[in-house]
Amino acid sequence: MAMGTARPSPRASVVTPQPLTPQPPPWSSEIGVDAVVQRWLSCRGVVECLAAERTLAAHGPTYAPIPSGLDPRLVRGLARRGISELYAHQAEAIEAALSGRHVVIATPTASGKSLCLHLPVLDAISRDPNASAIYLYPTKALSRDQEQGLQALLADSELGIPALVYDGDTCIAVEYAEPSGPGIVSQGSVGA
Repeated sequence: MAMGTARPSPRASVVTPQPLTPQPPPWSSEIGVDAVVQRWLSCRGVVECLAAERTLAAHGPTYAPIPSGLDPRLVRGLARRGISELYAHQAEAIEAALSGRHVVIATPTASGKSLCLHLPVLDAISRDPNASAIYLYPTKALSRDQEQGLQALLADSELGIPALVYDGDTCIAVEYAEPSGPGIVSQGSVGA
């Protein structure tokens, strides 16, 4: 090799940039339940996990009586709110919770999930003077929204159970207050 001629390094490599493939804008992709289900069904790994696939015809709501074991003050509170019966899924969930079973509820927005949670919790607190509860919510907005519904139910039921939201906006006097007995604390923005 002649002087002044550089020998190529064995590690050196030439990288040729690849042309960018245009991506569709995010708003052009399909969204919604149907699109998600179609993506799942097109993925073999998801299909193998399915035990059954069926389409159910739409139908009107199914109602059930308010569980008889519920504290009578809660029943009166529901009546004050114009509720004389529950959706069947609510009654089933509440009865299961009252009997000590674990409950998971997956229903659309405004289908009554909050009562499935609040009624068994309030029933337990009303019966046990040492009981308390903590609700954990993923966002402050949801915890504040739930607080309003819970406070209204507590007022209508005349249970005298305190409930408050504890988050980054909580007053310092509330943060350091001694617990005064049973009650409910809602924690907002758990993951943030």
